[in-house]
This record gives sequence, structure tokens and C-alpha cells, in this order.
Amino acid sequence: METDHLQRQITDHTGNRGLAGQLKEWFDTLFPQTSVRRTRRPQQPSADSTSSAAIDSGGDTVELAEEVPESALARMTRLRAELASLVASSTLNAVAVAGEINQLLETVEGAVRAREASGAPEEPAEVQKLYMREFAEIKADTGKIGPLLDKAALAVMSL
Repeated sequence: METDHLQRQITDHTGNRGLAGQLKEWFDTLFPQTSVRRTRRPQQPSADSTSSAAIDSGGDTVELAEEVPESALARMTRLRAELASLVASSTLNAVAVAGEINQLLETVEGAVRAREASGAPEEPAEVQKLYMREFAEIKADTGKIGPLLDKAALAVMSL
């Protein structure tokens, strides 16, 4: 079964084994992290605070109304870290979808065999058409995946 083969390739989220691990290892080797994580800015104590730390702090502090823009290097590093996680997650999701579609096929085939064995009539044409429309929608939605992955593959060559 195809999904079993894919599931064996992706064994964990830590990146130690399987396809996800190989992709993460390749990515980490090609694009090492070049900066440290950002830390939170200390919060200004409330106006009614009477602690000695608030009194001893001395000069006024000014809180900016807007966020300090993220540097291009920090943004690149953050997005690279997110990318490895998204690749692993997307791979697992693709395996799950393939498994669900396989289960759908097995259920339909099982229902056909059971109907034939029981001698029951086929579903009305309207019901069959409804299922066909729903299958066509699923196929159209999954058909979007290939072109999106192609675009991602081209973009990753420019990382």
C-alpha cells in the first residue's frame, strides 16, 4: 500500500529519520541559522506600582507605539526555521490525505461488493451523480497541490 511506504519514510517530527529528516538535514546544512532568537522587551511597571524596583528605576522609559521593523536577516532566519517545520507538517498531511482517499476507495469498493452479494439494486442515478460531483471537487482541490509544490520547488532554489 502506497501510504504505508510513505508513512515509513516519515517516522518522527524531530528530523532524525525518514524523508522529513533528510529534508530538514539538507535545509539546515544549506541554510544554517545566523542569528539568535529575539527576546521580549521588558514591560514598563504600572503607574500605581510602589515597589522599590519601580521607585529605584530612575529615568523615564518610552514605549514605542509601533513595533520595531524586523531586519531582513532576522526575517530570513525566522522564515527558514518555519519552513523546515512546514515541510515536515505538509509531508505528514499529504500522507494523511492519501490514507483517507485510500480508505474512501476501499469503502466504496466494499459497499459495491456488499450490494452485489446481497442482490440489492444500485443507488439511484441522482445519488451516484452527487457522489461523482463530490469526488470531482476533491480531485480539483487536490489538483492544486502539484502546481503549488512546483512553485515552491522553484522558489526554494533561490533561497
